Amino acid sequence: GLVGADISPIAAHLTVSSLALAIAGQPYSRSEVGNIQVGGPDKTGALEFLAHRIVQNDLVSGSSQAVLSGQDDAADNFIAAADASFDYVIMNPPYSRSDGKYGAFEVAGLTEQERRACQKRWGKLNATEPAGKQAGMAASFICLARKKLKPGGRLGFVLPLTAAFGRSWEQTRAMLVTEFTDIVAITSAALESQSHISADTHMGEMLLMATKLENENTVPAPVLCVMPQHMPMKIGEAGEYARSINRAIADMKNGRGYIHAGNSELGRIVRFQPGRLGGPWSHLGVRNISLAKVAQVLTTGVLENIGTQERAQMNCEITLLPKVFTIGPTHQLLGYPIGSKKVGAFTFYPVTDADDAVGEHRALYKADASAQTTMQLLPTHKGVVINQKTYDNLADKRGYLHYARGLRWTSQKLIAAVTKFPAFGGAAWVSLLSDDAKLRYAFVLWANSTFGAIAHWTHGNRVHLGRSRMHINTIAQLPAPDLRQLPAAKLQTAAKFFDSVCDKELLPVCQLHCDPVRHEIDRAVAEMLGLPYDENAMQELRRAWCGEPSVHGNNKTALAALARPDKN
Repeated sequence: GLVGADISPIAAHLTVSSLALAIAGQPYSRSEVGNIQVGGPDKTGALEFLAHRIVQNDLVSGSSQAVLSGQDDAADNFIAAADASFDYVIMNPPYSRSDGKYGAFEVAGLTEQERRACQKRWGKLNATEPAGKQAGMAASFICLARKKLKPGGRLGFVLPLTAAFGRSWEQTRAMLVTEFTDIVAITSAALESQSHISADTHMGEMLLMATKLENENTVPAPVLCVMPQHMPMKIGEAGEYARSINRAIADMKNGRGYIHAGNSELGRIVRFQPGRLGGPWSHLGVRNISLAKVAQVLTTGVLENIGTQERAQMNCEITLLPKVFTIGPTHQLLGYPIGSKKVGAFTFYPVTDADDAVGEHRALYKADASAQTTMQLLPTHKGVVINQKTYDNLADKRGYLHYARGLRWTSQKLIAAVTKFPAFGGAAWVSLLSDDAKLRYAFVLWANSTFGAIAHWTHGNRVHLGRSRMHINTIAQLPAPDLRQLPAAKLQTAAKFFDSVCDKELLPVCQLHCDPVRHEIDRAVAEMLGLPYDENAMQELRRAWCGEPSVHGNNKTALAALARPDKN
């Protein structure tokens, strides 16, 4: 009744040995647990099950010849995994992506040629599956589970937390909410060291469970987001958590509930209904359930009072960022700093002083938390053209408005900024292009307000606490007010206000609850968008957001600021 495969013969051997010893005295002969080789033609480990129902078991065959069969009667040297035949598929898959430090198929003993062959084969296996290589191998294994589960079968996975938020996972998330039901995602919003599930990843992770449907959903299934205070460390503790979660799900009211064992609260649970198919599961990992709800409705243009639940509508629609601004080129097209890759239009050199920051081919390339403290910045680099053809395609892609791609909530002060003169973006910033200066000023105020920070947070990656890295495609999916709909007088007022605060220093974003400049910005943005402004209600919202571990990252300064009472 058990089928298992691993690319490590040692792991497979230890598993088979353990099973043989599990019930003493019972005969143990044929096993469906074994080793599947990686490297060479059509050898990508268990991913081969995406194309075949039988794959050679090299633990017992002793043969190096790859034999793939479609026969019904598998011999002992094969592992059989027929489509739509499993009651459960349980995995802790590799997270490797197609590139990077820990790239896919970085397996000891493989030559570069074999590794590249595996990469090519993986791309072919992925071609008809809802999984992109940028999402990593884990997404491919989710698709493998989908293929092998029977209707009513259940999957259980350990996944990187980026599976819930990353743009590269969008098509996989869309598949999950349309082809599965009873979806439960679990991650802890507690200390970073206690949110790891795997022993050696040092990154935020989640557990995912779901039941396969016979027919696709016409409406995306909700995701039950479970946030235990701590991840269980022992089997008995895990069992009690599981029973408590089941009770909490059965007792849920108004889409939320609390996980209890006896008189002890173990965590919270909330039902998240995806709005956009494949969009991020923004409630997952949020400690404050009320904040999760406020954040979700804010991205629809509604401000909800976190205490009273009273609602107010913005006087313009919420749209996607590219509807208002053109997103400029990324650093892969622009180029790299001196000493790095010679790819793109430019080689970039750091500017030496304020005078050097003014001139042709300047770029806001780098993030510098200590220097970039106001909403109006100087470029950080100057470019020397190394590819004229590429440059000719980018010459008109300079802009005044720039958006941060790799935020550290705990140290960086700016989510967006403007430059006095047009500049390119870079690795840390992307330009948002518009000929309307008033729109640029209005947006930079929105982005750096509490409202803009929360909107960013709903889509930003939370793999590492206190950070929010955004892929360029995620920025293209960011919700933003359609500022073009605002009266000219509102935009003019916002521009004048920007002039009055653009040189004032801000605190790190995670301390916005105690940042008087940020509070001024909040009032101005509320006025611009026609929202009621109640200082007490806003401070409750600010404190709730800054109190999230994914925001404060257990930073000592941030925690000390949260411990201080508000000043009148």
